[in-house]
Amino acid sequence: MINILVSAFSDIFDLTLLYFYINIFLKENKKDYSNLVYWASYIIVECIISINSYLFIDMFSSLRTSLNIIIGILTTFCITLLYETKFSTRLFISISFQALCGIPENFIAILLPHFFSQVEISHIEDYEPYILIMTKILAFFLLFAIDIFWHRHIKGRSASYNLLLLLTPVITLIITILIPHTLYRYNSTCFIFLSLILLNIVNYYLLGNTLQVADLKEREKQLRQQINFQSEKYQQISTAYRNTRSLIHDTKKHFFYINDCLKSKQYDLISNYMEDSLKIIEHNYSRINTGNLVIDAFISNYMYMAKQEAIEFSTNIQVVADNIPVKDYDLCVIIGNLMDNSITAARQIPVPYPRQIIVEIFTDKLQFIIHVKNTKCHTKIEQNTNSADNELYHGYGTTNIKNITEKYNGTYSCFPEDQTFETIIVIPILEKK
Repeated sequence: MINILVSAFSDIFDLTLLYFYINIFLKENKKDYSNLVYWASYIIVECIISINSYLFIDMFSSLRTSLNIIIGILTTFCITLLYETKFSTRLFISISFQALCGIPENFIAILLPHFFSQVEISHIEDYEPYILIMTKILAFFLLFAIDIFWHRHIKGRSASYNLLLLLTPVITLIITILIPHTLYRYNSTCFIFLSLILLNIVNYYLLGNTLQVADLKEREKQLRQQINFQSEKYQQISTAYRNTRSLIHDTKKHFFYINDCLKSKQYDLISNYMEDSLKIIEHNYSRINTGNLVIDAFISNYMYMAKQEAIEFSTNIQVVADNIPVKDYDLCVIIGNLMDNSITAARQIPVPYPRQIIVEIFTDKLQFIIHVKNTKCHTKIEQNTNSADNELYHGYGTTNIKNITEKYNGTYSCFPEDQTFETIIVIPILEKK
């Protein structure tokens, strides 16, 4: 009875292990299938593997092992077809999963004489359920270790999370090693081991869900920051639009006044009036006039901000507004983030080091180019002055820039140096249908 129970539990465990392992690498790449399709596919694969093991049980050990590995690779590869990924990734997952299953078996085989040194070889089959359980426990421990290694660069995966993830398999391994083999004769010991494996599975699932909740909260925080950022940028565009309307209104008054001066032949008043008016226009209205409101508003605004903070701001903008292939909303994200990052980096440079921002924007018949270069603090100084929140915020803005560039089939390149940071965005101009 206990052998049947362990065998059934082993199949369920193998199915769960395969699901967890594939989702380490392809969790975010699922195709648009229902959960029923996914679980049915996993169950079918596990059934194929179990039937294969039963059919070839009487074959030579080496040949049976080779067939099991081949069928395991093929079935795992079929499961990866449910996910969006490259062929090389599918092949890597299929082969590495067989290694994950094989390493514990070989490891236990090497340690077997030490665990059962007092047991006669003729009675070793009585301990096969426990050997199988130990193999599964070790496999799950390796799964946790692979998960931690693969996701080591993900923000939010703290040391405490990794410790909790490894705690239950480590305790399970210790219990397995310390329990005397003489107790393996009792069915209750087997149930204890099965419960420990179930505890590992539940622990891994619950911690994974907890991490997903934390990740969703972090994404929500970033989205709120980005919404605030967009609101600020649209406010700038709105201000630029109102200024433009105000400029048109004021220009009409200027023309009326000039016309009155001409009628009364007071030519000397015109010269002084024009000089004062030009100063007001220079100070209050857009200095960049390309015909694209986003470029005109943002570049003019940041040019004014740079002047206030003694940052040299030079531009070379030659665009045909009708040829810009990017929608105003997306262009707002690109220009706004680039300018924000540049002026943030430049204002952190202590005097008398150079503080400079260079902006070049071009259009021709084939492409739309944005080139931004700014000076910045030396790497060590920059690390001390940037807060974690600023780093996260700007990093998220950069991600948005990359995503929008890819959306328009463009290329994003950045060139960080010790004292400068340079960004080049090239977006092709497609023929209008």
